[in-house]
Amino acid sequence: MTDAIAGLTTIGIFTGQAMRGLGPSNTDTFAGQTIIGASTIAMYTYAGEANLDGTIDGGDFGIIDNNIQAQGTPFPTGSPSSSLSGVIAVPEPASIGLLGFCGTRALRHSRRRRA
Repeated sequence: MTDAIAGLTTIGIFTGQAMRGLGPSNTDTFAGQTIIGASTIAMYTYAGEANLDGTIDGGDFGIIDNNIQAQGTPFPTGSPSSSLSGVIAVPEPASIGLLGFCGTRALRHSRRRRA
């Protein structure tokens, strides 16, 4: 989706426990579905929307602000000092097709110039 590529939208993911404070046997509803603490909830929403209510507002800002204050050491990012030895980046399969397409176009263009 265009908005996702632009970074405007994303997939938000919560558990029933994190979202609503539900225990293993507690129930609530989300989007008309019954959920429990172990339920995984995913929703297409705006990037930065931290509570899955469908809009970015003060409630989201509060969650993000609290996380900024509570965060610990940074997560490893794959830098040389990272502890993720043996992890490598793998190109997206679609990018290989794009490279092939560009290569084919370049060959056709060079053949036309020679002719």
